[in-house]
Amino acid sequence: MEPSQLPEGLNVVLDEDVQLDSETRSLVGGTPLRVLRLSARGGDVAAALRSGRMPTWTPPVGRLLRTLVDAGMAHPEPAPADAPIDWVVPVLDGADRIDPELPSGATIVHDGGPNGEQLADRCVDRGWRLVSLPENRGPGAARNEGAANGTADFVAFVDAGVELAPDALAPLVGHFADPQVGAVAPRVRSAAAPGLLGRFETHRSPLDLGDRPSPVRPDGRVTHVPTALLIVRRSALEEIGGFDAALRYGEDVDLVWRLVESGWRVRYEPSVSATHPPRASWPALWRQRSTYGSAAAALDRRHPGAVAPVRLNAWSLAAWLLLVVGRGPLRVLGVAVGAGSTAALARRLEGVVSDPSATAIRLGGRGTLLAGRWLGQATGRAWLPLAVGLALLTRRSGPLVAALVAPSVLEWLEDRPDIDPVRWTGLRIAEDAAYCHGVWTGMIAERSLGAIRPELTGIPGLDPDR
Repeated sequence: MEPSQLPEGLNVVLDEDVQLDSETRSLVGGTPLRVLRLSARGGDVAAALRSGRMPTWTPPVGRLLRTLVDAGMAHPEPAPADAPIDWVVPVLDGADRIDPELPSGATIVHDGGPNGEQLADRCVDRGWRLVSLPENRGPGAARNEGAANGTADFVAFVDAGVELAPDALAPLVGHFADPQVGAVAPRVRSAAAPGLLGRFETHRSPLDLGDRPSPVRPDGRVTHVPTALLIVRRSALEEIGGFDAALRYGEDVDLVWRLVESGWRVRYEPSVSATHPPRASWPALWRQRSTYGSAAAALDRRHPGAVAPVRLNAWSLAAWLLLVVGRGPLRVLGVAVGAGSTAALARRLEGVVSDPSATAIRLGGRGTLLAGRWLGQATGRAWLPLAVGLALLTRRSGPLVAALVAPSVLEWLEDRPDIDPVRWTGLRIAEDAAYCHGVWTGMIAERSLGAIRPELTGIPGLDPDR
């Protein structure tokens, strides 16, 4: 089978946001946004998928399905499957938090922390294999040691505290029917907990990547997946040399991105859900968010541009900068830039979709609005010191307040968390500030500003006929 083909037998569905123009046989959607022009046969395949039917598999159909899946325009729904799996759990000091439902034979790696005797006794009781490291070497090194103690074709890396019934992995294992899939991750939710902290974590856990399936890559809808629970094909893990033990934080993101860079596909499958305990206190939550941010600079060294705080159209950036920073005529120019980019998109869509003007307005307008939201989020999570300095220099605090408050308010309106909007907004701004603190701490350590550099794109292009 050619690597460019999706194998026969995998069920595929179109992403819910993809637009099919039957008249011109074009698909609009995916992440990053793109337009695919289809041949007559390709149009029939897309129409079948839209109606919920799988087309008859042929090599050309397999190639088109691969293109759609890789672009995030379609998603595989493989049949559940079973396979031997090596379970690996790194533990520093959380012996009592290991899920008792882990299967016998799971490998527990004691990473040089306290309570070694307690952990050893528990492993004997549960039939788990214990690997003890003489000193703390970090989660990446611990996972490598655990994986080296197994022989199964697949390795499930699980954090202490994560709970998932072992037999619930079958839908994840089914993805490996595609020989190009190197890793699959489920959704990881915060376990229910009382109080304001528990409610906030339920809605804002950084491990929870949402309810939509996706390919995982730096420019995708889902940019990374954590190793709170991640199943990796052993051959793929060995090909890239396992985790980078030099990374104390962000080693899971680095692993996933190296898999993608090596040509492997990584999938996020939210139909399977695990739970992870929330932080025990607000200071612990802030430390976690800051720690996550501190990995950004080291990751940028290894994967330049992949940790960009925002990816957006260059025209949208120009329009928003003129609208927010400028005054009078400059704001008018900002509106003109936004309108001009939409008109340029309409011209590129002529002959591709049946109504290029309406499609350009829908895509361009939505893209410009989303760009404003993304810029606001990046202000709080990456650019806060610069934004505060600019506000003081220009004596204009309005744009900064809007950038910090608007994304949180929009999120509250969409999700309606059981927290009042004032506290929600305050907690969200503080959470982003903690992450931003970590980003700048990491940049100082790495002596690099790459982690706060935005990634700019042009107007969505057109792929060749398929």
